[in-house]
Amino acid sequence: MLRRVGLDDVSPRQAVTTTLVTLLLLLLVFFVWQAARAAVALDRAREQSTTLLLQLAQGSTDDARSTAAQLRDSTADAHRHTSGPLWALGSHVPVVGDDIGAMRTVAAQLDLIAEEAVPPVVDVSQKIGIQTFTPRDGRIDLEALRTLRPALDRADEVLAEADRQLGSIDTGSLVGRLREPITRLRSDVATGAFAASAAHDAADLLPEMLGGEGTKRYLLVVQNNAEVRSTGGLPGSLSVITAKQGKLSMGKQGGTATIGIADKPVVKLTADEQSVFSTAMATDFRDANFTPDFPRAAQIVRAFADKAFDTTFDGVISVDPVTLGYLLDGVGPVLLDDGTQLTASSAVDELLHGVYLRYADDLAQQDRVFADAARSIFDAMVGGDADAQRVVEALVRSARENRVLVWSKDDSIEGAVRRTGLSGVLPGGRKNPAVGVYLNDSTGAKMQYYLESGSALRSIRCLDGDRQVLDLRTSLASSAPANASRLPVSVTGRGTFFPRGVQGVNVRIFAPRGGSIDEISIDGKRQTVSGGTLDGRQVAVVPVRLKPGEDVAVSVRMTTAPGAPGRAVLSTTPGIQPAANDVSTRSACG
Repeated sequence: MLRRVGLDDVSPRQAVTTTLVTLLLLLLVFFVWQAARAAVALDRAREQSTTLLLQLAQGSTDDARSTAAQLRDSTADAHRHTSGPLWALGSHVPVVGDDIGAMRTVAAQLDLIAEEAVPPVVDVSQKIGIQTFTPRDGRIDLEALRTLRPALDRADEVLAEADRQLGSIDTGSLVGRLREPITRLRSDVATGAFAASAAHDAADLLPEMLGGEGTKRYLLVVQNNAEVRSTGGLPGSLSVITAKQGKLSMGKQGGTATIGIADKPVVKLTADEQSVFSTAMATDFRDANFTPDFPRAAQIVRAFADKAFDTTFDGVISVDPVTLGYLLDGVGPVLLDDGTQLTASSAVDELLHGVYLRYADDLAQQDRVFADAARSIFDAMVGGDADAQRVVEALVRSARENRVLVWSKDDSIEGAVRRTGLSGVLPGGRKNPAVGVYLNDSTGAKMQYYLESGSALRSIRCLDGDRQVLDLRTSLASSAPANASRLPVSVTGRGTFFPRGVQGVNVRIFAPRGGSIDEISIDGKRQTVSGGTLDGRQVAVVPVRLKPGEDVAVSVRMTTAPGAPGRAVLSTTPGIQPAANDVSTRSACG
């Protein structure tokens, strides 16, 4: 006979279990419901952010103010639905805790941005727009920059903290439905943080750098990525830029032939520098940036240029043809004296390859084309007809790829520059270990137009003492045609060091400060680690030879110094392909 089961038949343990399961289910329903409402609010906020940026760029201040208010409502709504004791507790629950914690962090940081970073920028935009950072009639309004500075202070601070908080989220541990939107939001905030930092630094530095307190003269260097050097390419086209009370002008120009080769080093090299790079970096202008440390390279370049141009330069500014291509998207096409039209899509091909095909035997004409390109783009930028937003976006993008570099001989200005992403200083932090992969041509030619390279860094193990084991993978490939040996000598070189059509590249691997390079392999074959040290960092040199169509894989195992638990950062030589730089990787030490 069947008997009904009553409450008296349920054991205390079963009752507790049932109650806990019921509570967990109710909590799960609560979190799902609240998370769904927060997600809707965050999607709305993202759309409003895009609209707000467009309105600010167009100078639509009233519309921007209205959108900013809507944005604050949306982020506050998302924050409200993801805050409180239950959400704080839920972030520690196994399995779903990471997802709950990520939602809390995203909502809180976006709300802070909307509440504290956006309003002052919108307020000041009524008087000052993005065009403040680009010249009009050859002049940048220095007083407007000074007015903008207070509004950018808080925006920079808030966005930097938001970038740090969102960067700490391990998106790989999130459920699929959260991973993509949070990754996208994190990328948006990172871009915004970099832009805010760049704008803040510009407002801080530009008034003095642009001659607000006296005339300044800078050497503008266009690096040539077709003959690769650690910071990008050999220093090719040179121009004198004068800045006086915000007014910019370009004067005398020249090329590597203007400088020549010195009988003795133009600066005193350290023993480390002589060992790792040789004395050529201080006797041959073309090799001044064998070092990846741009401030040091700039000092050497200036020492050469001061004498050649009979000028005392206040600093060095460096860009490359990839940057020029980005800028042309904002200034529009320019027509050179030889009839060549440079556009955003053609600049790299024309300046790094086409010129060597058209003027294979005319070195002077090659230099004239480079000088003409630099002057034409400069004139278009300072003339005031460029699209200010696109020009600023181009400069920000180039800076993120380490293509725009600035050095000042004034210690106070240089100190400020080094707090930006423009200094090109060789990274050397200990808690956040820095790894570098830097390339230098050994062919004596322009074959790196055909070089494809990429690097990836992983932290694979945490050892005692907060030491990390790092795994670095670098690939190099030649996209040169099979008949590359038939290309002009101006491209292939004369075959002095390698057969024509073959390119040689010296790959320098920089270990973290105080760390070690433990193992190097090329295509799976162990290599002898050779090189030296530079400023407390071990440097290994890996010579690579690439025939047309050939590729090489370099694998490196490294160990950091003790007390280096942070995210490792990988810096690389900018090539002709767009690529992010100073990329951080998740630490195995947590």
